Amino acid sequence: MATRKPGEDTGQEDVGFGTEVTDGAWYAQGDYYFNGANFHHLVGASFQMSDKRGLTGIQSASFAIASSDATPIFEQRSRDEGKELNYTFPAERVSPDVLKGQFDGVIAYTRVREYFHRTGQRVFEIFAPGAKHPRERQWRTLDLNRQENYDAKGKLTRVILSGPVSGDAYTENLRAYAEKGVLKLTPLTNGYSSYRVYDYDAAGKETLSFVCWRYEVSTNKPYAHFPWWEPDPRPKRSREAELQYARTQVGTRCGTPDGKMSVEGMGPVKKLMETKYGFGTTKLGLPGE
Repeated sequence: MATRKPGEDTGQEDVGFGTEVTDGAWYAQGDYYFNGANFHHLVGASFQMSDKRGLTGIQSASFAIASSDATPIFEQRSRDEGKELNYTFPAERVSPDVLKGQFDGVIAYTRVREYFHRTGQRVFEIFAPGAKHPRERQWRTLDLNRQENYDAKGKLTRVILSGPVSGDAYTENLRAYAEKGVLKLTPLTNGYSSYRVYDYDAAGKETLSFVCWRYEVSTNKPYAHFPWWEPDPRPKRSREAELQYARTQVGTRCGTPDGKMSVEGMGPVKKLMETKYGFGTTKLGLPGE
């Protein structure tokens, strides 16, 4: 049974299922059934809403909702049972009126469309109000692994990678940049500060513009052997000795692919990625934001 705000008529109709009052405002969650659905079949969608924010979230096992937001990547979604299409609304208040038809009304608002890719990664697509194309796409496992930025026409303008690339969902060819003489050191592709930034011009041409690498304190030069696909002629240390050496004699730098440093140290690197490149700064409407 619903809990009412002070002064409300106890005989009025409920605003959904499971409504309750928090500091004088209501919060509601419930299920929405598409035409032809009933309690003996699949629920169309679940939703959450509040007095202050309006509609805050939608979850559905029906991947047909808000079909105008579907992108080519969406066709590669996981077909595993139990996977859902989720929407969150991290900006302006969303009218509950969008809970009609197939939720096509969500296109009028800032929205985040989330689903699982067939590789198991979570994909978040961020749309501006009225936009037909996402302005940003994030690929996440536990952390943010890839961020894509797009212009108003849906053209890719930038890709930021962090950590390894499996190749099942997207690819990377750093060796090609090294062989062309653009990349002149061995970049980090795993662990902390393993960022790579690719920019794209109006014609779609890709440019590697930013990488990170390990450097040796004593020599002030890149530490990892280059090129990395050829054998390293240096004497090998034991694993324990290598870890100890890295803790005291090896640091992290980031900059252009030719080795010109622009920032040093994990903390400053993370801050630069947030302030200059906006990496991981977009609100997704997730709990705790």
